[in-house]
Amino acid sequence: MPPARIRRHRSSAPAPNPTAQEPRSARPAESERETPSPWLLPEDGIVDEIAVEIAASGIRQVALTPTERRLAVAEILARGGTPKDVAARLHISDSTARALVNRVRAQARRAASRAA
Repeated sequence: MPPARIRRHRSSAPAPNPTAQEPRSARPAESERETPSPWLLPEDGIVDEIAVEIAASGIRQVALTPTERRLAVAEILARGGTPKDVAARLHISDSTARALVNRVRAQARRAASRAA
């Protein structure tokens, strides 16, 4: 005789979706994350142009503030670079590079529309 199958009843609560993302408000802020990136420094109001140049050229990986990172992206784009170049030179993921490129381009468009 085959073993009897056990019938499992569903609970009224929906099963958690492992691929669903948390709402942005539920995610910890970048400064609150447990393991912050050692390559992203806190904003200090000072721009290190040498660090920006080294990062934009891709010579080696350099710790940058968010402002310096955006300046490095702008410099790479000004030299005809693509989001793939940004990712390779700044040692970041493709999706992060695309987000940074979109942010820099949007900021450039806003500045151009204000000047016009």
